[in-house]
This record gives sequence, C-alpha cells and structure tokens, in this order.
Amino acid sequence: MITFGLVTCAGAVFFLPGCGLRTLAVHLMHWNDANYNSPRFARELREIIPKDDVCAVDTQLVLDFVVAGRPTLLACTAPQYFRLQDTEFDTLIVSRYGLDNRIAESLNVQLTETRGVRDDPWACYAELYRFKGSPPITDSFPHDERVETQHSD
Repeated sequence: MITFGLVTCAGAVFFLPGCGLRTLAVHLMHWNDANYNSPRFARELREIIPKDDVCAVDTQLVLDFVVAGRPTLLACTAPQYFRLQDTEFDTLIVSRYGLDNRIAESLNVQLTETRGVRDDPWACYAELYRFKGSPPITDSFPHDERVETQHSD
C-alpha cells in the first residue's frame, strides 16, 4: 500500500510539468477575452470584413471562415500545395503560422489592421491585409454590398 502511494506521488510529480497548469491559469485569467477564444476571435474578424470578400486565410483560422460560408482560400504560397500569388482575393488574414512562413511578403498586399495579442503565445493574433486593388475596409464600408472595381487586362 505504501509502495503504491509512493509510486503515485512520484508519477504525479513526474507529470506535473506537462499537465497543463499554465494553460488552465491563462484560460481562467482571460476567460471572457475574445483574444483568448479562437471561435470568438474568428467571428469578430468575419464581422469587420465585407461578406462578399474573397478571403485568403491562414491555417489557424481557415476552417472558421469555411464553416461560416465565406468565400475562402487557403493562404498558402508553397508551390507544391497551392499558389495563392496566382489567385485573386480581396483580404488576406495571416496568423502566426503565416508570419513564420512570411506569406504576406510574397504577395501584392498592404497591411491594414492587426488584431489580438502578438507577444502572448496563448492569445490569438492575426494581421489583415488588403490586396492592392481591392477597396479599403473602413467603418463606413457597406458590409452587405460589394463595391465593384474595374480591372484592366
């Protein structure tokens, strides 16, 4: 009985560093903050982007946009998978994966806004870019109507 207790205590101490106590603490400290809640964070991003915009979205948020029924492309520039640079889109949404892979640097886009907490690895973070040639996103931009632009071929 004592041996079982010692083994159990030793096992608990051995697994303590990876048991998720820091994750739990961060979750409890930021329980009502959208920057620490990925579905809410993605919903808030979708609310500021015009509904008809074709969005190129990084891997961390792409499924949220697809499930919401938004016109969505995977923000990937690796030639063996998908060449986003050969496709037209209106808005590029880059999260940490895209920042690490420098997706925006290879595209004709301009940074318009950042959301989230970049310095906290537990928080959501995204950068929004506009394709140079798409109308800008502003507070007065009609979210239910698309402004047509003329493209010369």
